[in-house]
Amino acid sequence: LGDTILPQITLPPIQEVVYTPVYATVFEDTVILATVPMEEWHSMEAECPAREISNGGRIRCNGEHETETPITRVLILEDIIPRACSGWFRDMIHLEKVEGTERLKTHHVTDMSHMFSGCEKLSALDYSSWDVSALETTTGMFDGCIALIELPDWYQKAE
Repeated sequence: LGDTILPQITLPPIQEVVYTPVYATVFEDTVILATVPMEEWHSMEAECPAREISNGGRIRCNGEHETETPITRVLILEDIIPRACSGWFRDMIHLEKVEGTERLKTHHVTDMSHMFSGCEKLSALDYSSWDVSALETTTGMFDGCIALIELPDWYQKAE
């Protein structure tokens, strides 16, 4: 460019998106979600090994099979920041309650497809603290949730 003086441009710093690992550990009839496998916290023996689900994926012990004891409860033990929640609780037909939903930090989640599909006994879910501003897909999120009385305004049944 020869002797041309270019103006200096100051760019704002790039904000790095921080995610936490999310591990699902099954103890008896409860799935516990935390940033480390629960086996590392307690000497309790899990029904199946902890599985990382930070990027989505079904919570299962062996392939497509559910645990021997029906899962009736999910406990979110600490603040977790996943990339995706797709399929997490899919087909947990005995799931009745999800505790600690305020600890699920959803501000960067883009995919919640099939997250609760098939959860026939889930009758209430507190999603009031969820920031869904980045959410792109909710396909089938609540399909088959026949006991769920109220769906969020932001949920789109068909996309």
